[in-house]
Amino acid sequence: MKSRFFYLIPLLLVVHACGGGGSTEISETITLSGNRATQPTGQAGVDFREFRMGAGVVQMQPVEDRPLRNGNAQFPIASIAEDVDFVKIVADYIGIPYDIFADDTGVPEQHPWTKVARKLASDAQASERPLLLQLGFSRDSMVGQALDVDGKLQVDLTWAPSCYDLSAPDAARIGDAYVNYALWMVEVFQPTYVVNFAEANIFYANCGGEGDAWDALVDIQRRAYDAIKAYDPTIIVFASFNLEALYEDTLDGWSEEQYQAVARMQYDTFAMASYPFGIRDDEGVFATPYDLPADYFSRVLNLHPDEKRLSIVETGWNNVSISAGDENTCFNNFPYSDETFSADYFEYLVNSAVTNQFLLLAWFSSVDVLPKNVVDTCYVRTDSTDPENDACQQDFWCQAVNQAKNTVSIPGELELFSEIVLKAFGTMGLKEYDGTSRELLLDRWREVLALPLQDDTVSDGQ
Repeated sequence: MKSRFFYLIPLLLVVHACGGGGSTEISETITLSGNRATQPTGQAGVDFREFRMGAGVVQMQPVEDRPLRNGNAQFPIASIAEDVDFVKIVADYIGIPYDIFADDTGVPEQHPWTKVARKLASDAQASERPLLLQLGFSRDSMVGQALDVDGKLQVDLTWAPSCYDLSAPDAARIGDAYVNYALWMVEVFQPTYVVNFAEANIFYANCGGEGDAWDALVDIQRRAYDAIKAYDPTIIVFASFNLEALYEDTLDGWSEEQYQAVARMQYDTFAMASYPFGIRDDEGVFATPYDLPADYFSRVLNLHPDEKRLSIVETGWNNVSISAGDENTCFNNFPYSDETFSADYFEYLVNSAVTNQFLLLAWFSSVDVLPKNVVDTCYVRTDSTDPENDACQQDFWCQAVNQAKNTVSIPGELELFSEIVLKAFGTMGLKEYDGTSRELLLDRWREVLALPLQDDTVSDGQ
């Protein structure tokens, strides 16, 4: 079973009827400044909303070579069209054919990556919704190398070292490859919004801060931004920034030095990615939605009033508590959560979006990535040295959890950490893994979505 799950954990470490139907006519010439020449009539959040709502369709299927995917046979991407204004696509899951794009702006049509990418674009466009195309590159690990292995796509997540120094002479081709790749993806997917580097500041926070490596990353991001804008200046293009890294993993934190560094990138909206449930206080207690300070999503605007319009392009909160360990030692509530946490977190997020005139609000996934019984179960531990001794008794999810523990070694971390990473984003969906509605969250989501979408349409997107 090892080959089925070999790529799972590194990928995760790099780690989204009634009342539905978003706005059917959405102007894509939008205001990117928080300062409006005119204001809509009525009360925001009650009579109308100014932010567009979106989500992805991300699920893990443990018997696949690429277990994390955008949509599947049971839940195609188009299945969420009535519950969103826009659909989010996470391109990281199919990797990047760096070697090919380093030399050209195109990729052979017969390459399995090309076939997968074009199929993904077709599936996304079938939703008939605007697309948000998220292009990762380097957090502290690089997006995987897309390879042709006997005519099948394989994504190698180990091709580059952590904190890969893109300023090194032999890395220049990688920057060229990313720019060419980004342009190709935009031409094929025809997105309305493009994340040009997802959670770009994680590299700054984890890989040495200012220096030649960061300068090189900024340069590549700006080059890709310019290439996309030259192709179509109406596309809203931006890097996204992880709030927890910017806040130095504290609820009340702020790194001005880091902010000044990321502000060198080019972006049309200040886009935030945020998962505050992992923050702990001095006593090791995990944060809950009720611990979030009022300015958690507006701090950048409070400190820098001239900053561009804010967006949340990646967020969520687990609906189920995480359990990790084995039959001998099981840690429950790590952290604790339930459906009220997720629903109340969404309410807090909506209040922030209304108050601060967000442009976009994107939930990680419309369906759970993992079944909830997987997230809250401590599985039997198998012997990694004896692959024939299957204590899991052919339970694919048990095998997936054990493979997580067996294949990832992080200095200074327990093997338990790998299991927690696997489960950390497992149950954030508006619906459960099997499609069962989470009424407390989904009903409120649809209620907000049903509000008329109003926006000032005087800007050319610059």
